[in-house]
Amino acid sequence: MPGSRVAKTMGEKKEVVAWIDKHGGNPVKAAGYFQKERGWKISAAQIRYWWKQKESIKSAPVSSLRLKGAGAKPRLAEVEDMIFDQVLFLRSEKKKVSRDFIAKMGKDLAQSELHDNDFVGSNKWVDGFMRRYDLSLRRTTNLTILTDDILTDRALSYMQYLSPRIDMLNLVHTVLMDETAVYFEDPRRQTVDATGARHVVLKSTGFASMRVTAVLAVTASGRKLPPLVVWKGARQDGTFGKIGNSYVTYQERAWVDSQLLIKWLDLIFPAVLDTSTPRKAVVWDSMRAHISKAAGDIGIYKNFKDKLSTIIDEWKASDRVLYTKGGNPKKPPAEDVVAWVQAAWQSVPDAVVSNSVAAAGFSPCFEDWHISRHDVYGEMFCRKWLSRDEDSDDDEEVVEDLLENLDEFTIWDANTSE
Repeated sequence: MPGSRVAKTMGEKKEVVAWIDKHGGNPVKAAGYFQKERGWKISAAQIRYWWKQKESIKSAPVSSLRLKGAGAKPRLAEVEDMIFDQVLFLRSEKKKVSRDFIAKMGKDLAQSELHDNDFVGSNKWVDGFMRRYDLSLRRTTNLTILTDDILTDRALSYMQYLSPRIDMLNLVHTVLMDETAVYFEDPRRQTVDATGARHVVLKSTGFASMRVTAVLAVTASGRKLPPLVVWKGARQDGTFGKIGNSYVTYQERAWVDSQLLIKWLDLIFPAVLDTSTPRKAVVWDSMRAHISKAAGDIGIYKNFKDKLSTIIDEWKASDRVLYTKGGNPKKPPAEDVVAWVQAAWQSVPDAVVSNSVAAAGFSPCFEDWHISRHDVYGEMFCRKWLSRDEDSDDDEEVVEDLLENLDEFTIWDANTSE
């Protein structure tokens, strides 16, 4: 079982709130002070939460540990250990554990062990269960070769470049795009595991080799553009077919290379732009160092893949799957996959798109940006953003530093390019 954190007294919470009041009302600076100067093991997120509850904390008695109404008991306290043990067992077998699995097991145990037929296993309960047992969604193991300092410096350069130019852009004609691999094994590459787990491995099945690439794009105003599905195949004549409201093409490895990207721009931009628009832009995640997160990475793809996963799982469990003589499953028809992608894309809520665009750097408040709230880089980025010397910023140096880290990215004057 993971160790418990040391709770702060109400007096210590009052001290934090008073410090923030005295130093300009910025909880980010408070996190750095109490971590470095006082040696507290506390996150910036916890300090921001206290700051939001500042009125309740100020009025609470110094002797109390929690705010009034806090500390509700878990509804399934008697059987949650059973669920946790099952999660650990499945992960020891390198099997996938999802939030849906936890919710279903909680519902089943509530009925069989507690005779509670009203328990539904809501998202709120799953959040609480994972928090109580120190669990989180973890991506399968990947290597990071850049230091935190370099990554945050590049994110800072990008945001210093983007922020002053947003007001000059027409958001209706500004496109944010990225591509994502769609695996028939499971479009989500996450599983519940112990927080901090170094090696996260999933078993594979006969569907693991099946993959296409989906290219999704939105305008900065929040409008979804038609998706593109890239199939692996020898038929590479460079043409884009259309099935329903989606486009289809072929590439040797089902990747989005520079030639395919150029053809996609030629296809999409005439429908988005008009010749009277003086400011036009495309923002993609084609950066060698990933100095910025595209809107898709932040929230759109998670929602998209969650919905697509349900459709793919239904197909895999049906009698529509065809097999080779050797017993291996065949790929579904292109028309079916495109229809799945289109249905999942249409079902992504508009609010998710808008919030993701804002988090990609289009919100005027830096605290709304994804990089500011990142669990690893967020605190470091916020400190650098707040401590930057705006009066001495050399815009040309920022642009030069940014362009050194871009891969196949061109900035052009729209008036001279038409």
